Amino acid sequence: MDRVRALCGDSVPSLVQFSTRSLARRRLLGVAIAVAAGATSAHAQWTVTNLHPAGVFESQALGISGSQVVGFVRLTTGTLPQHASLWGLTAGSWVDIHPAGAQTSWATGTNGTQQVGYRNVSTADRATLWSGTAASFINLHPTGAIVSQARATTGAVQGGASFLTGQYRAGIWAGTAGTWLALSPAGAIESWVYAINGAQQVGWVDFGGGEQAALWTGTVASYSNLAPAGSTISRIAATTGATQGGEATVGGFVHAGLWSGTAGSWVDLHPAAYHDSHILAMSGGLQAGYGGIDAQNHALMWSGTSASVIDLHDLLPPEFENSVATGIWTDGTTTRVCGWGSNTLASRVEALLWSIACTGASITAQPGDATVCPTGAATFTTAAGGTGPVAYQWQIESSVAPGTWANLTNGPLAGVGTIATATTPTLSVTLNGVSAAARTLHVRCHVSNGCGGATSNPASMAICPADMTCDGGVDVSDLLAFLVEFENGTVAADLDNGSENGTRDGGVDISDLLYFLVRFEAGC
Repeated sequence: MDRVRALCGDSVPSLVQFSTRSLARRRLLGVAIAVAAGATSAHAQWTVTNLHPAGVFESQALGISGSQVVGFVRLTTGTLPQHASLWGLTAGSWVDIHPAGAQTSWATGTNGTQQVGYRNVSTADRATLWSGTAASFINLHPTGAIVSQARATTGAVQGGASFLTGQYRAGIWAGTAGTWLALSPAGAIESWVYAINGAQQVGWVDFGGGEQAALWTGTVASYSNLAPAGSTISRIAATTGATQGGEATVGGFVHAGLWSGTAGSWVDLHPAAYHDSHILAMSGGLQAGYGGIDAQNHALMWSGTSASVIDLHDLLPPEFENSVATGIWTDGTTTRVCGWGSNTLASRVEALLWSIACTGASITAQPGDATVCPTGAATFTTAAGGTGPVAYQWQIESSVAPGTWANLTNGPLAGVGTIATATTPTLSVTLNGVSAAARTLHVRCHVSNGCGGATSNPASMAICPADMTCDGGVDVSDLLAFLVEFENGTVAADLDNGSENGTRDGGVDISDLLYFLVRFEAGC
């Protein structure tokens, strides 16, 4: 329970800290953005709206869809009472949907018309469904359950967990308590559905060794373990389309990341400047969550790559010492991110809404293929449209796991050569002459801005081992050049290990000569 509530921010009051070091750093940044209804940010056209209603002690936004935001407010100091809440896009639009007779209540998810969460009755949480008013609430608490919570809804299906037969069991509803369907796989000691999208449910399962990222499609038998190789803990908190988002602990550090339906598809989105990172929500090609930096939590947004991260916390006035982005929605022209921040001047946590109107980044020119000699260089160029600034991130396909792509960084790339300008429209690759001679490399570029991202078509870089003079052609001069290198036994003549596939073996012998002659005859 504590782990789940911590992910949503139930322990937020402890985060209202007075870190003078961070406060001074923020003031030096010169961040001077008004946080009020309709306040306009000078930072990339973002606006920040404070959703905190008048007269309440604390507020948090936990989910968003379109122009509807859900969360909770705390009416007075102390731990209780919390009231499930609904907003439009302003503080004045706040609606209290706390059910009569409940001690406390939370709204954790919305599809734009329907809200889900839970209410506490007789010290036990009970999954709850609303349709815009306190009186509309429907009890989703399954018969026999001690505790239940709903976390997400598509309108037709709701997802969450119920404490049954001694453990939290992931499951789904179809609008009533009697439709509860448990998804917990055999052997699990705890499981949760945390987000749903169409026929897909995501969350995590614990078999006793820690949480492991999980994916279902409506039945217990459909369960898939998405824990990345080498991870100790992993959780999925969001899903959109065929992509899932969450976090994985690798080497003792928590990193935000994305999946595409399998454990092997894990892509690390951790930004280098942060000591931990987490994805809590997704929409379109965008992800939202938070990262730890300077002993603070900062609300973050990504668009599919680690380099695309936007620190939303830096849009806030300096008195905000912590922030978390808990929900995101985009239609490609408008992006809205909801969450909360710790206001040290008011000594409270306040619901926040970040918004930007823009056109999502798109590819307007695809990179072309290139053929180079083993020590040559190639450039690949793309162009992007959409509201600026647009971020560029070049990627390379794994030669071991085709279909798996990794972000390129400037500097040496093992087995290939040297990479330059990996985050600009033009990528430069200089080969070191020691890579596999017949290998074909594949690169692509991901572009992104505050309203979305897109990925170019792959471009191929074919290495021509017969072009020994690096003049772009193959003729007798290349044959003579190879024979000189072969006679001298240099590394340039090490083309093949006898496999006839261009794999070097560190030596020069007849297999290298035969391989070169075959490639020479083929013209490359």
